[in-house]
Amino acid sequence: MSLQAVDLWPKVQEEIASRLQSEQNETAFRQWFSIAELTAVAGEEGQFSLGVPNRFYKARIEKAYSEVLRLAVEAVTGQPARVAVQVSPRLYETFRKEQKEQEERLKEEADLPPLLSIAPEEGVWHSTPKRGFLPGGRKLNPEFTFATFVTSPANHLAQAVALRVVDQPGQEYNPLLFYGPPGVGKTHLLQAVCQALLEKRPESRVAYVTAERFLNDFVLATQSGAMGEFRSFYHQLDALALDDIQDLGLGKREKTQSELLNLIDELAASGRQVVFGASRSPAELDGVMPKLRDRLASGFVDRLQLPDEETRRQLLRRKMAERGLDIPDSFVTLLAQELTGNVRHLEGMVTRLAALIKLKQMPVNAHLIRLVLEISAPLRQEGNLTIASVIQAVADEFGLSPEILSGKGRRREQSRARQIAMALCRYLLGAKHAEIGLAFGGRSHATVISALKTLPESVFSDPGENQPVERIVLR
Repeated sequence: MSLQAVDLWPKVQEEIASRLQSEQNETAFRQWFSIAELTAVAGEEGQFSLGVPNRFYKARIEKAYSEVLRLAVEAVTGQPARVAVQVSPRLYETFRKEQKEQEERLKEEADLPPLLSIAPEEGVWHSTPKRGFLPGGRKLNPEFTFATFVTSPANHLAQAVALRVVDQPGQEYNPLLFYGPPGVGKTHLLQAVCQALLEKRPESRVAYVTAERFLNDFVLATQSGAMGEFRSFYHQLDALALDDIQDLGLGKREKTQSELLNLIDELAASGRQVVFGASRSPAELDGVMPKLRDRLASGFVDRLQLPDEETRRQLLRRKMAERGLDIPDSFVTLLAQELTGNVRHLEGMVTRLAALIKLKQMPVNAHLIRLVLEISAPLRQEGNLTIASVIQAVADEFGLSPEILSGKGRRREQSRARQIAMALCRYLLGAKHAEIGLAFGGRSHATVISALKTLPESVFSDPGENQPVERIVLR
């Protein structure tokens, strides 16, 4: 097993990279797993040790990626595994040597202008990476453009202001902040602004970044002595779109918030555009320091609301067309009247509709529409469905307590019930992975993503397996 562990590590690395690919920082793998080594514990079947260069790496992997690491090892070995993270003296010395070399290079290049290179496939700029630190925005979704944004009386002003920002960035509406519940189009608008700016001014340095990514960049830059590069990247942007800023209020983030406040002031003062997305208004951002809340509120702030009936009708038609569904207008109108949730809820119902038609070969008739509406019944009972109520309902169905369901137990039935609860929170409530992880014992959002990926589709589509899910949703 000891000899095999070295050979296993490249495969485990590939598995980790695959698991981190969905909704995770694009450089998380490079940051935490590229300079690490896996060894087997002699005489202990299924026991492994992951060597890392310092205590910071050890603490970060144990806190945020231990579950991803364990699942990756199990996927490659095909057996239960336990992985302990330990500081490797050899990696520590190598890491320190490289840091010293970098410091010397930085001193030599201190008087040179920062080197920037465009990454057109991602639509963002990246500064030249250092060992262990690669700043930059997330890949833009090509579907999130102004052309695909469905307007309504509730969001018409927000779209008009966003278009104005593209025409005259950094002038009238700076900073610009959109807030509202999940699934109302905040991320769509932020990315539409970025893509339109890049289309109009290809030479622009534009980045779309989540608050969690900004935080990770700041922490890693601080720990690795790369604050110069961090500031070189962010302070030279022509436009910055920062999403989910409510996440800055989780934990003690005073230094990160102060850095962001200085960044906003510098970009805005020099006529460069800053756009934000949040789940709550600036005044309601718990954990965000008053100065930053005031700065966010000093520009244009607009609340995006749930789509009205006509907007829901347009969205349903578009989503159905994307899936090749031919649904009579009368049925589309009925669904638009009854499905009063956010855009994610509508997408979920269209997905279910497509599954019933294509997988179950059901004809498009009143019975089919009734099935779709029955599964969405809780969504029409405003305020009746929350993460807590989903956890309670799933716990009742499987004969567990909510504490056990959200706890650390790994028995098969507990794990399956937990996965179903997470999936229902995601697909019925539109909750973010980080929100779900927080509700389930403080798990990382990577753990939630992994749990959702490993939950068989048959749990929702197979008549024999989906009975618990149907009972939970229709209770």
